[in-house]
Amino acid sequence: MTNTDNARELDRNTKVFFYLCAGFCISFFVWASFSPLDIVSDAVGEVIPSSRVKRIQHLEGGIVRKIVVREGDLVEVGQPLIELETTASDSTVEELNVRVSSLTAEIARLEAESRWFVVGVDAAAQEESADANATRSEDSGIEPLELPSVEVAGVGLRLDPFSVEIAFPEQLLHDAPGMADQARQLYEARRERFVNDLNAQREKIKQREQDVQEIFVRIRNQKQGLVYVREQIAISEELLKDKLTTRYKHLGFLKEESTLISRIQEDDAALARARSALVAARDSLDQIFNSFHEEVQETLRKSRRELLEFSQRLRKMSDSLERTVIRSPANGIVKSIYIMGEGEVVQPGMTVLDIVPAGDKLVIEAHLALGDIGYVQVGQSATVSLATGDARMFGHLEGTVATISPDAITKEDVGTYYKVLVETENDRFEKDGRRYQLYPGMRVLVGIKTGERTVMEYLVYPYFDTLYHGMRER
Repeated sequence: MTNTDNARELDRNTKVFFYLCAGFCISFFVWASFSPLDIVSDAVGEVIPSSRVKRIQHLEGGIVRKIVVREGDLVEVGQPLIELETTASDSTVEELNVRVSSLTAEIARLEAESRWFVVGVDAAAQEESADANATRSEDSGIEPLELPSVEVAGVGLRLDPFSVEIAFPEQLLHDAPGMADQARQLYEARRERFVNDLNAQREKIKQREQDVQEIFVRIRNQKQGLVYVREQIAISEELLKDKLTTRYKHLGFLKEESTLISRIQEDDAALARARSALVAARDSLDQIFNSFHEEVQETLRKSRRELLEFSQRLRKMSDSLERTVIRSPANGIVKSIYIMGEGEVVQPGMTVLDIVPAGDKLVIEAHLALGDIGYVQVGQSATVSLATGDARMFGHLEGTVATISPDAITKEDVGTYYKVLVETENDRFEKDGRRYQLYPGMRVLVGIKTGERTVMEYLVYPYFDTLYHGMRER
């Protein structure tokens, strides 16, 4: 091969290389101009339950008696977690139970006593009794006797203590039969004393009625005798005119008349006193009746008020006693326990442990840099990957931006950021048969797709950005 042939071959190879380079460059520029690249805002995130970790707190506080669970334990709704000392609460609840039972028994007794006064009387029987009393008053000079009564809604009610028995609540008979027995004994003693007082006073009234009747009969007889004496005096005066009798006998009739008039006047005064004593005795009977009735009603009102007050206190203290056993509000996993051991003091309102709810939907809480907030919007797609070196082995999860915090959040250990919640389509990483389950507290990397650009735009962006910001110095 001559030199000329070599030169031609070299020139041809050079042209081929040039055409290849030109073709490659043109292809690259065409590819770079039309091939899209995702614009992604990266953020560090953490897996959290959608309903948040449940912080278990105690309202009143107390002294730890026993820690039932440990961190990492699975717990169910209502399962005991921590037990507090119950000494003070137990004694208080017992005292209130005794007081409530005592008041319940007392109210049952008082209600039975109040029913002594609400036994109805037939109206015809009342009218017949009134007529009989009126007839008797005409014959004896005694005013009609009204039995003690109470007016309730215009209805006359009469006393009947022995027709009423105590009706205790079944709960009281079951829980405190001794108090029910004491109340029944007191009821029977008060009933007997009350009836004895009434009977004694009625005997006094009966005696006063007899006194009135005796004086009334005596006055009636004396007045009848006075009529006869005056008739004798009239006859004696006629005989004296005819001198058929002596004046001595006539003066005897006048003296007898004067004696009868004097006795009648004395008995009239005695009758007034006897009637006053009878009225006083009847008033005393009414006083015994009404005083007892008023005492029962007033004590009943007071006992009902106290029962309401102590029942409310008992419910409050029972709730407090129930809260000495701290129970799980949900199924889940014990994440953290903030007390060290038995005997430790739990302050009121203190968080004692955290529970991560089980079966709750998991979301990603991402910490977005302040400079990226303008590009991120709700509804944008995102990818979630493990924040470990072997993340490539498990691939990534697809997700969507659910919420963005309205303001920046500042924490000492993290700095200032915007909180972005990302909902994933799956709860585990899965690739080539390998699975990696999401758990609350797991650290992940979140890439939020904020837009697209070509490869060419990506390559020339730094130069245009430099030109845009350059040559501005003074």
